[in-house]
Amino acid sequence: MKLLLGAAAAAFSIAVAPQAHADQTFYPSGSKGDGSFSGYWYDLNYYGVHADLPTASALGTVICTKMRDGMSESSAISLAAGANGVTLGEAKVAVWGAEWHFCPERY
Repeated sequence: MKLLLGAAAAAFSIAVAPQAHADQTFYPSGSKGDGSFSGYWYDLNYYGVHADLPTASALGTVICTKMRDGMSESSAISLAAGANGVTLGEAKVAVWGAEWHFCPERY
């Protein structure tokens, strides 16, 4: 599973525009727990985290799986932020958005 999260983080970092800077305030779209991949993709792109829909879908799923398996929010953010130029703000948006859409019990 660690390999899967690493692969998703690597794919995420490739899809993310390095100059993008997410706002520290996050107002997600849709309803909490809606399971919407397109909503998650929209949130990522709205906050400057440019990813395609398949990458966003995989990333959101992996983040919530890891968190349900015991990874803390701060560890997920740190892992994502350490991947190939992903900023802390971008990593926060990725994790917070995943929590909102796919694992609302963690939001």
